[in-house]
Amino acid sequence: MTLSWTQGELCYIPQGVRLYQVDSHGSPVDFLYVEKPTTAVVFGQEPTFLSLQVLAHGQKWQVLKSDIYPMEVPDAY
Repeated sequence: MTLSWTQGELCYIPQGVRLYQVDSHGSPVDFLYVEKPTTAVVFGQEPTFLSLQVLAHGQKWQVLKSDIYPMEVPDAY
C-alpha cells in the first residue's frame, strides 16, 4: 500500500527510528534516534520522494517514509 502524505497530517514514529537534518547540499548535519514512540506533523515532502520533512520534538527533521505510519488508517469499506 502506497501512502500519500499531506502537509499537516499526523504520523506515528516508532522507537528506534532515526530522524536527521541536512544542510543546503543535502549532507547530514544532525540526527536523533527516537527513544520513545512519538507523533509528528508532516511538514513537506523531500525531492527524493523517499523521505518526509516532519516537525517533531520542536524541530524540523527528515525521516524515511518507510519508518513512519499514519495515525489513522483509511476505511477499507
